[in-house]
Amino acid sequence: MGTITERVRKDKSIGYTAKIRLKQGGRVVHTEAKTFDRRPAAQAWLDKRERELAQPGALETAKVEDPTLSEAIGHYIRELKRNPGRTKKPPARC
Repeated sequence: MGTITERVRKDKSIGYTAKIRLKQGGRVVHTEAKTFDRRPAAQAWLDKRERELAQPGALETAKVEDPTLSEAIGHYIRELKRNPGRTKKPPARC
């Protein structure tokens, strides 16, 4: 079950933060939050995301860590179809 908290921003507008915390065995296994300008949008995202995480195997795919920037750049350079130009070449190693 997620929660929606209301907070006043610096410019005096109101933002709504939808938070999801999943626990298993008394330990938090997944936390996620997203901020919206309108409460119905936050509620819609919360309902949709909770349904997605309830699917079998969804929690394991959510736990997969994002690659680092250097890994992403290395993958991009390896997957290029043609030789990289002068500006896209990796720096020469000493």
